[in-house]
Amino acid sequence: MISPAARLLVLAPEAGDHRARAFCLGAPAGWQVTLLTPLPGQRPTATETRDGEIRELRIGVEIPPEGRLAAAGIAGDAMLFGLAAAAARPGPLRRQAEALADAADLVLHLSPWSASLLARPPAEIYAPRGLMLAAALAGLQGDRLGEAWERIWQLEAALCGRARLVLAPGAAAAAGLGLLFDLPPARLRDAALGLRAEDAALPPPLPAGRRLCLAVNDYAIGGGRSGGAIRSRAMLDGLGRDTLLLTLGDQPAVTPLAPRLLEVVVPRGAAQRVAMADLRALAPAPMEDVLAAAHVGGDAALRRLLASLAPRAEALVFEQCYMAPLLTPLRRAAGPVPVIYHAHNLEAALKRDLLGAHPLAAVAVEAAGGLERELALAADLVLCCSEEDAAALRALGGQAQVLMVPHDALLDDGPPEMPAPEGPPRIGFIGSPHPPNRDAARFIRDVLAPALPNAVFEIVGGVCDSLPPGGPPNLRLHGVLAPEAMRAVLGGWRIALNPVAHGGGSSVKLADYLAQGLPVVSTPHGARGSMIAAAGAGILAEREAFVPVLAALLEAPARRDTLAAAARAWWASPARTAPLRLAQEALAALLAVAPPPRPPRHLLVLGSAATEAEAAVLAGTLDGLRPGFDAVDVLLPADLPPGLEAMLCAAATRSLRLPSGPPPPPVPPRQMLVAREEAAILRGFVPGLAGAAPLGLSGLLPPDAAEGRGLAPGFALLLPPGTGWVQLAFAAPAPLRLRLAVAAQDFGLLDLPGTGRVLELELRPGPPGAPLLLQGEVFAADGTAPATGLRLRRLVCGAAGGGPIRAMPLDTDATRLTRAASPEAWLAAARQVAAARGEAERRLLRGAPAPTALAPWLAESLGRYVAVLVPLEAGALAAMLLDPARSPRPRRLGLTLAADAGGGILPEAEASLLAHTDRALLARPGPWPVARGGVLRGFAALRQEAASARHLAAARAALGLERPWLLAAHLTGGMPAGQALHALAAAAGVDLVLAGDGQALRIAPSGRTQSAPIAFAALLCAAAPVCLGLWLPDPVADERALIALAWSVGVPVAADAGNPFARDALGADAEGPARLLADAGLRARLVQAGQARLAAWEQAHATWAD
Repeated sequence: MISPAARLLVLAPEAGDHRARAFCLGAPAGWQVTLLTPLPGQRPTATETRDGEIRELRIGVEIPPEGRLAAAGIAGDAMLFGLAAAAARPGPLRRQAEALADAADLVLHLSPWSASLLARPPAEIYAPRGLMLAAALAGLQGDRLGEAWERIWQLEAALCGRARLVLAPGAAAAAGLGLLFDLPPARLRDAALGLRAEDAALPPPLPAGRRLCLAVNDYAIGGGRSGGAIRSRAMLDGLGRDTLLLTLGDQPAVTPLAPRLLEVVVPRGAAQRVAMADLRALAPAPMEDVLAAAHVGGDAALRRLLASLAPRAEALVFEQCYMAPLLTPLRRAAGPVPVIYHAHNLEAALKRDLLGAHPLAAVAVEAAGGLERELALAADLVLCCSEEDAAALRALGGQAQVLMVPHDALLDDGPPEMPAPEGPPRIGFIGSPHPPNRDAARFIRDVLAPALPNAVFEIVGGVCDSLPPGGPPNLRLHGVLAPEAMRAVLGGWRIALNPVAHGGGSSVKLADYLAQGLPVVSTPHGARGSMIAAAGAGILAEREAFVPVLAALLEAPARRDTLAAAARAWWASPARTAPLRLAQEALAALLAVAPPPRPPRHLLVLGSAATEAEAAVLAGTLDGLRPGFDAVDVLLPADLPPGLEAMLCAAATRSLRLPSGPPPPPVPPRQMLVAREEAAILRGFVPGLAGAAPLGLSGLLPPDAAEGRGLAPGFALLLPPGTGWVQLAFAAPAPLRLRLAVAAQDFGLLDLPGTGRVLELELRPGPPGAPLLLQGEVFAADGTAPATGLRLRRLVCGAAGGGPIRAMPLDTDATRLTRAASPEAWLAAARQVAAARGEAERRLLRGAPAPTALAPWLAESLGRYVAVLVPLEAGALAAMLLDPARSPRPRRLGLTLAADAGGGILPEAEASLLAHTDRALLARPGPWPVARGGVLRGFAALRQEAASARHLAAARAALGLERPWLLAAHLTGGMPAGQALHALAAAAGVDLVLAGDGQALRIAPSGRTQSAPIAFAALLCAAAPVCLGLWLPDPVADERALIALAWSVGVPVAADAGNPFARDALGADAEGPARLLADAGLRARLVQAGQARLAAWEQAHATWAD
């Protein structure tokens, strides 16, 4: 137990929040208080001051690039993100905070920025200034706001999960935090009560285990006055369960809608925002819901949030049908819980009615009908607005119970006692801007008001904005009113109208009229789903009869009183709310037989990656795994580069840090071992490489952005048969020494100054027809120890008697060529060499030993996880996590991040650790599935470029595309060569487009050219003129993301048959461009096969670990 004289560390919030000092001054007597205040944007120096018992340390914090919102395309000031990014990096802020935390009993967080600051925090308390999912993002703008929102969610969820106490600013915030983060009442307190002495001995945190209905809708309903928003709020509240409603909006918000109903508005994704803007610019129409359906399935932030909340769900509620694409991932994460479909309309029929001759009407109607059918067939309970809708939904053939719940069954407020209206009779109508309401408002203005000049016609709601200025003198437009003001206006009406003649569902306004005790005149269509006729509270008439019906009713006050009395009687009758009670009972029956919640599924990930490409593979793999786990913890090595750390943290739920371990083995011996194994693998391939020489054989480091090619301490270069001389240009970072030899000809130790050197060597003749092997060893300046850093800038050679001079290509090598040409033979040779490794070689390739602190942490914590995901390249760390003798033993998932360990040799991980996994993904074909996380992530990034049809059309127009065309592209690097391809395209009468590095060049059959800056997505996503195919000529590049993009939009793909990545994607379909242009049937078959492969990739991506 902590001493009453507790040591408290307070982590100050971001600038502008002055609560830190109040908490320090309000700490219980005897507590030792230290306040750590970050100063963002200042140099990382610390200053200390004292004020009585309060010790304050101020430390400057440099904001890393990933913490700058402007770099992420977000406008506004939110220092929280900059501080959170700094807290996630090793540096002065983290070192200072961890030193203070080691000497503290209790840490008070006043903002989510510090959630990832401490690797091993003591007991924690969290005191936010509000519901931070909204408060932290207030005023920010930008298409990538969803990414910032998700980061806040991750930080706050981590803090609320760890905190022993959460101090909430008021009862509403406490209720919201409790529902969002499963906090029991014992872990919540009003922040106004401050800290107490007993807080020094709070028990470890436990979740409340609170089940909830998880509801989704395609638009925000908080504060909305549309019929849909009103009905959604009333229905979700009326079901009487703890409910969390997730909706989409332009700005994030967290809004309590009822004591047990909380709405969380998630910012729409960038692609959906752009598509909505395009729709408004090109062809305005009520299709935002269909656009939402087209994008929510690919909204990674929304899906990850739902995956973390779904395990707490006792039921899934779909408000309308446009979030149906989330049904499968939600069910996978939530398990077999009941699905409720709340159908506001018959969506396909409504879209057909509203869109009429709109150019996208057929597409929208088909999409709405498919979504509606999917949910109706999958649901366990369907709630709808009218008997007509209920009959149509039953006819779809689902097994669900279908119940009609009219609007008036959902409202609580009864008719008020109002004084008798005075003055001219007032007749009113309520309407949102929904098209059927706009039509009804025009009917009132143009027909009813002029025909009945002695009555005053009043219109309330957003529909008023659709009417032009002017109109009859007896027409009043109130616009949108607050609920109390609207009730006051309705209290002065003598008759309420609903002249709606088309549209779906039923009218919420009729329930409002009944609740007010008003006589109603409505069209039969407008009264669908309402009880006004059955209750005797209204008159049904077609529009043509409205004028005489209203005239007669104005002259018959007794008749009006009878209708009003019937409305009041119906409102007081238990029969009015009976449909809602039936819905509550139906849900309770479903929950009574639902299986108990499954135990929490937590995944532990070893966040080890050496390069950005490896981190992309690991993060992409997590994208597929996240929906199957309640939480994903990433364990970060101490030496992980900050940029890679940020990438992995964004793909996980929370991050944990490993303490520093022993240093890794020195680099030179490892590189020498890789070069030796590479040479051994290539030994059998050398005779076939004579024609390709000069060529790097072994010891060449992977190409990078610097000039030339890096060399290992030992390397070998293959020279053509008959070579009599060679010239080599080297660059060195410091003075080095180099030994070169060809067979028995040894050139001795050569000095290389720090500026580099050009060497010219004359060679003795070798065996006729046989290539020569030039071998090199690099030493430090004293000539004793192997050294790194040498770069080969140029190699040229020729025959002794003259002839052509040949240059060695620096962007390829023997490993890349032979592995591309003979992948199976290469892999067999690599496995044979790996099997012959001794223990010393294995230790060198495993990298650094695991830190000693890892073993006790695993013994204490591993039991919390149902699975561990381990990059096998992590060596000793991977071996410790995959140890088959370890108990408890979670499911062990292995992953290789790279196709080789440099030089093409097999990683030691694959050679020794693969047998310890239960399931694995490999970077190359083998005994397990191939890892495609990085490919699918790249595909998603390319597809994001296709968000704006308007922008794509403009880009294609700039290129001058008017006829069918063939695209030849390089995903990275410049444009491919086009001379031979142009001859093929011209013979077929089509354009050739060459693309690379964000530029494209169109070559017409006539030879005329036109260029424009354009992204791949803008080219491939063209509907017309049609792209006949994508040709990828690069023999070695991994362009599978571009292949996936082409498949997704129906473009066939052909590629160099020697490219191993293309062969992995295309299989036996690696055709050439000539057949692609000549055979339309082949193009169709390639598209069909490609789309099937892409679907299989995405399915395997999500289920490989099952």
